[in-house]
Amino acid sequence: MEETEREEWEQAVLARLEEIEDGAQTLVSIPVWGWTGHGKTTALLTATQCATAEEDVLCFRLIKDTRVLERLEQENREFEGLGLPAAATVTEERVRELYSGFIDGCEWPPGTETATPYLFQALSVKGVAGYVMFPDIQGGSYQSADHTSRRALDGAHACIVVVDSRLYIGPEAISREYANDVLELLQACSQRDLPILVLLTKSDEYGGDGGVLDKARKRVALLLKTVASEATIANVSVIDDQQCSEVQSTDLPRIDERRVGNLVRAWVGVTVEALGRSRDVLLGTVPNTNLQAAKQPGSITKKSLVELRLLREYSDSPGAVLQCTGDRSSHSLYFLDSDSARVHEARINPHDGTYRFQEPTQLEEWDPDVVDVLVEVRSESVFIGAREGATGIWVGARGQGLVRAPVPFPMASWCPVSADTLIGVTEQGALHSLRLSDGKWNDAEYLDGFIEASPHMVVRFIPSMGGVVCLNGVASRAIVVDGAAKFGQQLETSVDLTFDSGHVALNEGGFGASVTADRQVLVTGASAPVGQASDECSIVAIARVAPIIAWHAQDGRLKACARNGNSIVTTGSRLSPILEGSPTGMVWSPEGGTLAVSLSDGRWGLYRTFGLAS
Repeated sequence: MEETEREEWEQAVLARLEEIEDGAQTLVSIPVWGWTGHGKTTALLTATQCATAEEDVLCFRLIKDTRVLERLEQENREFEGLGLPAAATVTEERVRELYSGFIDGCEWPPGTETATPYLFQALSVKGVAGYVMFPDIQGGSYQSADHTSRRALDGAHACIVVVDSRLYIGPEAISREYANDVLELLQACSQRDLPILVLLTKSDEYGGDGGVLDKARKRVALLLKTVASEATIANVSVIDDQQCSEVQSTDLPRIDERRVGNLVRAWVGVTVEALGRSRDVLLGTVPNTNLQAAKQPGSITKKSLVELRLLREYSDSPGAVLQCTGDRSSHSLYFLDSDSARVHEARINPHDGTYRFQEPTQLEEWDPDVVDVLVEVRSESVFIGAREGATGIWVGARGQGLVRAPVPFPMASWCPVSADTLIGVTEQGALHSLRLSDGKWNDAEYLDGFIEASPHMVVRFIPSMGGVVCLNGVASRAIVVDGAAKFGQQLETSVDLTFDSGHVALNEGGFGASVTADRQVLVTGASAPVGQASDECSIVAIARVAPIIAWHAQDGRLKACARNGNSIVTTGSRLSPILEGSPTGMVWSPEGGTLAVSLSDGRWGLYRTFGLAS
């Protein structure tokens, strides 16, 4: 910035500063938006550490005496209960640690793991200009536009948008998604009449005439002319914003060697814009401090909390999600559109949430009255039928039509063993080994009275034992099934799961769960119910291999429970997300790392557990 430009900028900021009515009574929130790895936290640390009141009009001071915040809450009814003193204490503890590494140690800070509303006092040479909160949220929250990021924007007085120029103008599909997210955010800010600061980062890497940064700046500027009235664009770097080097280093220079004036002045400018808004606007928009509840001093421990977290949400569900296959690097989700009798397969990258739907598979002679549907996949074969009372099982290769093949008796429960073999059990307790031939499931062998009769059964193939386990709600039985679909010797089984309804699930490790008639959720190995299911949804999702389940709780939350070593652990209410609708389907990835949930309004989402071993 040339000296003349700097003087003009300073005069404009000082004039705006004069418009602040009462800095000691002013509180604003300025979320910093950006995807994972794009530098939100480094920009925040750089601006708040390097800004000085003498050279940059404002500085950002850590609040050591929290009594001023207690008075702020007492004297302004709108701020009651925000927990500002606790937020300031957490800010001081956290920022000191981050400054030590990033500023003094020249180390890049870790990614944001916990949403934290950093709270500073904005000071000018004339006194307190106000109190500023910069919500620092996981990049994945902004990337998935989840509840946490929405709450931050709803309580905002301005917004800082961190944009990676290379990704913004790139030709890849993810670049188009990213550019659309930026557009949506700018529109949301404009609708809320928020001042906007767009930071085009890594100017030391992307700068240069006609380079990536220039192209991105032109596109963003064109966009802002249409979308927003109060917006600023700045080319910034946390290393050197004055030159572009073709040789890039991952090492941070000493803080006195970093040239970050563009970032600091842009940050101060948008802060003053927010602080200078009218008193009605400032009091009419209350910051959200409980993005994740700030902890009181001394209450932070290293003990992991058990959490189920929304990673990404979509709005194009073609039906109920009923099965997930694959491994940790790639999943296939299977959705059933019962009305059109089609199965849709979505191949998804669980790490970045990108996905692609395959051509749908048609179900021949599908019965749309089948409500509780079971979908199983073995190798390249897909099996679909009623979970209970099945009179036919649809089968076919992935991507091809699925044809109904009748079974000789209604099956209380069934499971595939191979591409052409099923095991089924009737309500009378007869166990059937069925082979597919001539378009029908024919008996290869059956055992009458294998288990006591019951209206509710569950049978599951256990690869490790080469056989199946069958439960009737009271007792369990196990037997070997050979390669010719013949029954071998019976085995002892320690699977103990009681149930009195058809809402029961068992996985290949012998871990099971059920929802009783009075809505209690039971799991194997637990001496008491682990929760209460909602009246609207009795789906119990269970991972094929890992000992983990999920269900829709009575309070509307999505909860998870797992065997963690020798104990059973469950997500608490605070860390169990609320579902804004009734789930139509719910499935875990085989290893229990990702949970997919479809809702009745066409939305679907991906969730991940934290603190649960799988």
